[in-house]
Amino acid sequence: MIRGLHDVDATALRKGLANQPSRCRTIILRPFCWVSGSSTFVETHRLERAEVPRDELRIRVFLWRRGWRDATVRSTVTPKGRGVQLTFDVDQGPPTVTRSLDVVQPASLVAESRLRALGLPRVGEPVNVVELDSVRSGVLAMLADRGYPDAVVQDTLLPTDSLGVAVRMEIAPGPRSTIGSIDVEGNDQVSDRTVLDAMPLRTGRLYRLSQVEEAQRALYLTGMFRKVSVTVPPQADTAKTVVVNVTEAPFRQIRTRVGVSTVDYVQTEAQYTHYNWLGGGRRLDVTGVLGRLLAPQLNGGFIFREIEPAALSGVPKDAFLRPTWQASAQITQPAFPAAGTSVGLGVFAHRRVEPGVVVDRGEGANFTFTQNVAERATLSLLYRYEQNTVLAGDVYFCVDFGVCDQPSIHALQGHHSLSPLQISGLVDRVDDQLTRTSGYTVRLGLEHASRLTLSDFQYDRVDAEITRDLPLGGGTLAGRVHGGWVRALSGTGAAVGAGARTGGAILHPTTRFYAGGARSVRGFAENQLGPRVLTLDPQKLLIAAAGGTAPCTEAEIADGSCDPNAVPSSEFIPRPTGGTRLVEASIEYRHPIRGNFVGAVFLDGARLDDPQLSALAGSAAAVTPGFGIRYRSPIGPVRVDIGIHPARTEDLRVITQVTENGVSRLVLLDTPKHYDPREGSGGFLRQLTSRLALHLSVGEAY
Repeated sequence: MIRGLHDVDATALRKGLANQPSRCRTIILRPFCWVSGSSTFVETHRLERAEVPRDELRIRVFLWRRGWRDATVRSTVTPKGRGVQLTFDVDQGPPTVTRSLDVVQPASLVAESRLRALGLPRVGEPVNVVELDSVRSGVLAMLADRGYPDAVVQDTLLPTDSLGVAVRMEIAPGPRSTIGSIDVEGNDQVSDRTVLDAMPLRTGRLYRLSQVEEAQRALYLTGMFRKVSVTVPPQADTAKTVVVNVTEAPFRQIRTRVGVSTVDYVQTEAQYTHYNWLGGGRRLDVTGVLGRLLAPQLNGGFIFREIEPAALSGVPKDAFLRPTWQASAQITQPAFPAAGTSVGLGVFAHRRVEPGVVVDRGEGANFTFTQNVAERATLSLLYRYEQNTVLAGDVYFCVDFGVCDQPSIHALQGHHSLSPLQISGLVDRVDDQLTRTSGYTVRLGLEHASRLTLSDFQYDRVDAEITRDLPLGGGTLAGRVHGGWVRALSGTGAAVGAGARTGGAILHPTTRFYAGGARSVRGFAENQLGPRVLTLDPQKLLIAAAGGTAPCTEAEIADGSCDPNAVPSSEFIPRPTGGTRLVEASIEYRHPIRGNFVGAVFLDGARLDDPQLSALAGSAAAVTPGFGIRYRSPIGPVRVDIGIHPARTEDLRVITQVTENGVSRLVLLDTPKHYDPREGSGGFLRQLTSRLALHLSVGEAY
């Protein structure tokens, strides 16, 4: 315990002492620490008596450097429980303050506001030499990034009286420097030209420290080098020589992964990468992914949610349980047509599943042009041509496409092109892609698809996301805001042969937005937050409960007047329709527990709607808390999250079907179902667990 401190960072002071208190390993384990003194939960420290007087000195030095130069410290050790209480009583005394401040520099090279932001003290404030050192380092880095790598910054403290000093800071920038030459060393198979093109450095340009640092990062990102060093040896000449020393890595790599998740069941992936393929830093990536392996055996058991058919007819249940796959080949040429740019050309094919919604298959090609517009900031132009086929039942086409007549549904089930032109921007300033602890990302995507892009499905789409990570209390506070908007254009109906009944404006489901799941609002299963309808086998409406009568007659079902509320909620299948407007926000706190294990608590929220479906499915919004644990593996955090679903019921529209003269048609019932997913779930424990959503995945949620 330290008593008597004020106007200083007590946490930083405590961390610098040799004697540390026994403490709970993390705030997440604090309830266990209250009832158990086990080393599993409590980090135990013994008293080092020889270090007590040295800790007194450490406190005095800490305070002296921060302006409290007459401080005194006295320590006492007293028994407490099964241990001792070490107390430091501090009398800081009066501070030594800045009587005058003088900054000498040519032509106000560094603005006073910038110096204040770096921590330069004001007159009357305590003299903090730690902050002065930080100011000096900050000014040197700033000048080095403006072309003054040989700048000199000196600070002088002259006593004026017993409790005051005069502070003088002299800034001498020296002459501006340029990059005179770049020497490449250590390369064997990679040409000097390829190394130079991969970096933002150019001879004859102004020397900037940030570009030297970015050059090292850029070379690592090529994947061609296992070790990179970019240095500027001390030299009097203003034309600086930059030395780039590299050690080449193997150019061929094969990576395989096997994982388990609640969305993809067992998934395996293999990737072959050839760096410097045919020279020039060219990169070849060939990737294959198989997902939903063992789905028929695992579906509905343990953590795996039961997958139901998406519609009343037309799609067998096993369509959602058969393996998904992706295959692609991509060639990327950096520095084309100039350094800082790259072009890519690829081909792909896939079979994808939206759980309980749709199966779509597609194949095509893509072209990408990417420009580095700033440090770790890119702007990309992407064109993708895809021939796509949708496998779904009548309800799916009626709700998601707005097409309910059989001729139009058959037209939509054929092959159609989905070929958007996309402009996207990304700013990535996180410290580590696998275990993020600080930094931020900003992502914006704009898509357009029309006859001009050779697309049958025609739409405009905007998708944006911002994430932020901050160190806090030994852990990481992470936040995310995500929003999206999409609008169908009127030419789609004619292009896909769906007829005039659609009004022409049809959205492909993969362009719609969905919410809920491991990377969204974790209190909901995948895609289950948002506008939904209920589907029901019509036979359920014709079966009487014990001792009662059937809820409806065939005639009532046919004309839509049937009231479905007599049928238990467990008999209905909720079907997400997706939305055209999405707003999501999440906040999460992660803290190390022990070794590679990290605990987390989070709060997720979203609102998703579609004005065109307001009469049918409406909109939905929810905020869900939760907690989880992560294991830091070589491929990224293995994440287990439990989200808590809000206890609420919904009035949802019901779609069923009737068969007349051998022809089936869909019927939207007039009366909504008062849907309660907990209805009939059993006792208290079953009621409780029915509100929990379990997610297993690899990688952080955002």
